[in-house]
Amino acid sequence: MEKQESNNIMLSERDKQHECLMRGVLSQLVETPLVLKGGTALYLGYGLNRFSEDLDFDSDKKLNLISKIKSAAPHGIIIDEINVKKDTDTVSRYMVNYHIRDTGHKDSLKIEISYRNPPPEEQVSIKNGIRVASIERITDNKLNAAFDGDNTRTKGRDLFDLHFIAKNYGCIL
Repeated sequence: MEKQESNNIMLSERDKQHECLMRGVLSQLVETPLVLKGGTALYLGYGLNRFSEDLDFDSDKKLNLISKIKSAAPHGIIIDEINVKKDTDTVSRYMVNYHIRDTGHKDSLKIEISYRNPPPEEQVSIKNGIRVASIERITDNKLNAAFDGDNTRTKGRDLFDLHFIAKNYGCIL
């Protein structure tokens, strides 16, 4: 039921299918200005040993992703519907409802694009064929979320991610 993955974590069948869909979406977005950030960027781009299940991007250009998302489903995953949950000048949020053909298991994938603070190209890396924010930018975003301003957020996953960054990338920061 579970399988050892390259990031040294055990993934359930659900998580393996979810990751497969995320990778499918990312492959459809490779020619766009979207830059993956946050936990999934750390997981898919930098080897984070914690599964992350949503796609968060920065972009300097507003895009409608519905057709790209529809064509992203890999074999065995059926996209049932795509809901636009938010669409403003500063953020777009999609909820992709899907099911696994063989099991009928239903799930959803959240995709969010922020247009507030797009990264300059020098803060973008290509990792495993994915445009991801640089480790420096991800670190800065994680620290700002935890400690900066009135709307700070201290979640266990952010602390876990910061520990991973310090342990594995501290010498270059």
